[in-house]
Amino acid sequence: MTIAQMRERSNMALAGVPKDLLLVLIVLLASSASFGLGMLADREMQAGKGTGKNDGFWIEDVSTTSAAMLPAAAAAASVPKAEAKAPAGIPVVPAGTVVTPKEGKYVASKTGKKYYLPSCSGANRIKEANRVWFATLEAAQAAGLTPAANCPGL
Repeated sequence: MTIAQMRERSNMALAGVPKDLLLVLIVLLASSASFGLGMLADREMQAGKGTGKNDGFWIEDVSTTSAAMLPAAAAAASVPKAEAKAPAGIPVVPAGTVVTPKEGKYVASKTGKKYYLPSCSGANRIKEANRVWFATLEAAQAAGLTPAANCPGL
């Protein structure tokens, strides 16, 4: 059987199928293939996690960040101030203390002048190594930072 004969045979077989059905089949096959490739890519990333291969991001322990690495305003704010009196058993975190990401509710860049909620798009653009976390709004403001205008909720 030659290629020309195969082409003619397939054209005759497709002639009886409505064009709309062919279009629907093509869309379904393309979307299924895309979904399958996405699943394979996710499995590959999960399998390579922790080995340095295919890592999309990494977590840095900011509790070891020295004051020399912080901007001047944040470094000055990270120095503990006189503690306020609190009821027994309740720890007092001095205003302006830089905290770990797990405790932080506000994030800023080491070199920036704005603070964000972690869910804001501006916070997502800050590199992990340049993030400074604050537990309270007052701590971020004491560091000389102002709220980002494009971050709803501030």
